[in-house]
Amino acid sequence: TPPPSLRPEGLKKYTFEQLRQATSNFSLENLVSDEGAFGPVYKGKLGNSTYVAVKVMKEATVDKVEQFSVELGTLQQCRHPQLLQLMGYCWEGASRCIVYEYHMNGSLRSFLDSRSKLDWKRRLCILYQIIAGLEYLHVVADPPIIHRDLKTGNILLDSHNNAVIGDFGIARVCSQVENAKEGTSTRIFGTPGYIDPEYARSGHVAATSDIFS
Repeated sequence: TPPPSLRPEGLKKYTFEQLRQATSNFSLENLVSDEGAFGPVYKGKLGNSTYVAVKVMKEATVDKVEQFSVELGTLQQCRHPQLLQLMGYCWEGASRCIVYEYHMNGSLRSFLDSRSKLDWKRRLCILYQIIAGLEYLHVVADPPIIHRDLKTGNILLDSHNNAVIGDFGIARVCSQVENAKEGTSTRIFGTPGYIDPEYARSGHVAATSDIFS
């Protein structure tokens, strides 16, 4: 049973069987991404014909369970058009799944890798939407939240190529550190190439780390 903090009123709890059926037994045909450290993501269709994305934890290690709790807890308190919408979760035996809204065009990385074209107007729109999402996390959210893994693979696009920020598994809520705006970590999180050099050298994480990414 998940802790009470992960069972807020209004957050739907799915059974593993519901998600298994929705994804056709987690079939390869429904595999959206297998890149994440947490586990693969599958496209699913619920009984009411709603399409969802289902992230499945590979193995219940301490780090993975912590990522699950962080992502679920962070998305519970964040509601913004440019942040991925949480729809529910599964916590059943050793199974851990997070259910999100489904974005038809996948990640910005996969969209660009497929050589699909984005005109400059759409590129600027995506950039503006990412900035709007970061402004919410850094300025509006109380306490502020630092994503720590902002990259093209974690930007998702809908059918009109509108962007949302996803994957909050290693996000840092700033109330967990002494200073409300910054803190120091002994472990460096994130993806090589997107990590702020200052953070990589010192473990000193701040909102500017997300801006660098």
